Amino acid sequence: MKPKAQARLKRLRAVELLAEGKSYDEIATEVGFAHRGSAHRAVHKALSEREIENIDLWRTLESERLDSLLNAFWEDALHGDPTAARTVLRVIDQRCRLLGLHPDSSRKKTDDGPAYLVVGPVDAEELVRRDDQHELDPP
Repeated sequence: MKPKAQARLKRLRAVELLAEGKSYDEIATEVGFAHRGSAHRAVHKALSEREIENIDLWRTLESERLDSLLNAFWEDALHGDPTAARTVLRVIDQRCRLLGLHPDSSRKKTDDGPAYLVVGPVDAEELVRRDDQHELDPP
């Protein structure tokens, strides 16, 4: 088998194992990568190049796992637990990456004004109206 085809098969197997809940260390051992970083890069490449036939199914599975984590820490985060709050923010960040919503870090960052983290119910129209009128002060 050609090296490129063999590498592609390893990447696909790595994604399958990740979908089964295996850690990157376990994936590296089972598939034959030198270390967990190689397994992580293989999964990322397979996903970014859309080599997986059922990528939407895989994203749904990962999204459900993130939902479970978010639910486990959400209440504690809302009640002021800083560790839970950091965990919630990391889960949200991971979901954004999974869904392709994470900003491209290679783009030049601009200051578009203050950013707000809103936790809980909010009247979006009121928030936009107040922000447009510059009534909100940045934290």
